[in-house]
Amino acid sequence: MFDDTKTLIIVYKNELVFNYFRKIIETFKKNIKIISWSEKIYLAQMKSPKSFNNKVVFLGSFKGAKALEPILDVQYDEYGVKFGVAGNRSLLIVHPKSIESKEMYLELLDKIKELNIPEVYKKDYYIEYKKGAVGFSEKLDQGFDNLMLWFKRLRVRDKLESQMLFYGATVLFNNYLDGYVD
Repeated sequence: MFDDTKTLIIVYKNELVFNYFRKIIETFKKNIKIISWSEKIYLAQMKSPKSFNNKVVFLGSFKGAKALEPILDVQYDEYGVKFGVAGNRSLLIVHPKSIESKEMYLELLDKIKELNIPEVYKKDYYIEYKKGAVGFSEKLDQGFDNLMLWFKRLRVRDKLESQMLFYGATVLFNNYLDGYVD
């Protein structure tokens, strides 16, 4: 009997997004075996003298993955969500600053609300994200209250990035995964 099982290494930081991506792959793609690596494990494997031919998907931004972005064959780039391939490596990365308007964000949010993800990631974070775009040192100069607002904005940015990664993982699964692993 012919075994058509393929191995896919997923390197991630955001465990919720990884678990979502893994769940939809394991549910609908029985011929794909998932191996999960943290960034630290991936970097250690890259230093290893043995080579591997497995496909790798980076979910989010990593030191090793950032070098990939300029050389990607971009397959998808919409709503600040970008997916591309460079040989056996692919990258799903998000750029929240690419969302140029509230209307663009609401289009993305409508698509996110259709996903089977935690409700907290279906909320509208755009207004909170756009408030207070100044940096840490400027907030420190403006006093403690403004500094606390800046920290809140960082947490909101993390949620916005997670929203975008959930959406990107779905787009990757629905439109590009089969072609990438084959």
